[in-house]
Amino acid sequence: MIPKEPEEIKTDEEILKDRSDNYGDAGVMYERYKVLSIMLDSFYCELNKEEDVSEACRGLLDMVALKIIRLVTNVKHKDSYQDLRNYVTLLEEQVFKK
Repeated sequence: MIPKEPEEIKTDEEILKDRSDNYGDAGVMYERYKVLSIMLDSFYCELNKEEDVSEACRGLLDMVALKIIRLVTNVKHKDSYQDLRNYVTLLEEQVFKK
């Protein structure tokens, strides 16, 4: 197998521009994420699941929520699908201790 060439490391400014181009204004994205995160926290409390869901799982669920928001914003951005699959895999491993 031929090794891949390392990808060029982007500057912070390039990364922020890329995110803005793909997902829109960062402030708007943060507000959407914040609302969904608050809803998840509310569900945990309402269902008395706070103790059943570890901090690691809650963090992973928050990342899944973020990736879903990004997909809704730009359904054609393949990286979001890969990220979503990976976070769900990590979550499954955490829950079932694989």
